[in-house]
Amino acid sequence: MKSYFGYVLFAEHLADISGTIIDRYFRGDIKPEFKQSASPIVTIADREVEERLRAEIEFEDSDSGIIGEEFGTKEGSNGYTWVIDPIDGTIAFSCGKPVFATLIALLKNGEPVIGIIDQPITRERWIGVAGNPTTLNGEPISSSPLTELKRAKLSTTSPGMFTEPKDHAFFSELQKSVHITSYGGDAYQYGLCAAGYVDIVVEKGLNIHDWAALVPVLKGSGAIITDWKGENLSLASQGDVIVTGNHELHSKVLEMINNHI
Repeated sequence: MKSYFGYVLFAEHLADISGTIIDRYFRGDIKPEFKQSASPIVTIADREVEERLRAEIEFEDSDSGIIGEEFGTKEGSNGYTWVIDPIDGTIAFSCGKPVFATLIALLKNGEPVIGIIDQPITRERWIGVAGNPTTLNGEPISSSPLTELKRAKLSTTSPGMFTEPKDHAFFSELQKSVHITSYGGDAYQYGLCAAGYVDIVVEKGLNIHDWAALVPVLKGSGAIITDWKGENLSLASQGDVIVTGNHELHSKVLEMINNHI
């Protein structure tokens, strides 16, 4: 695999494997297990997906590193690293809600160059590749051009992300400033933002496996994704994320953050 094209084909192969496993378990008799981490539960499906994807990567691309939510990090030797979140939105998955997704990213020297958001139940697959337009099921998509906060649609996974006083004050003002707010989005809401259905996503405390795949998908659609300081996300980021459909709307949200934090 000497080019991004080969890596993209392989990433799609990984997403196909993931989808087959998830489809077998979705709304089945699975018992979530509680764990001590940012993601409070895990299921047999999470573990099986990541195990299978790691095995495929080890077999086909053994020189590349791997970062996975469930089984940690394997260092690579070629500057490339696969980042896997087998089921982003395990709570939604365990509740039978199809707003979870498998996230697959490829980093080149720490920068996300390929990202896939795959929702196997709704059969939606977003693919982002650095320097190329993002596609949804093979068709190019664009983020929203909306610039007015009062007409914007805001999404976040949970208001529980914003419990610190300064965070709560910011989010409360943002929520009052937009037209509507939707909760429970997980990874799926970022795909919706890339496709122009959501205007703003704001979240806190994401890990690299939560955001790496999102970066190429969102950037390739014209959307803006940064941390809460307006900087590009990196391995050193705290995982506080702002996504908007365009620069003008992003500036307005960032200004609101700066007024509180």
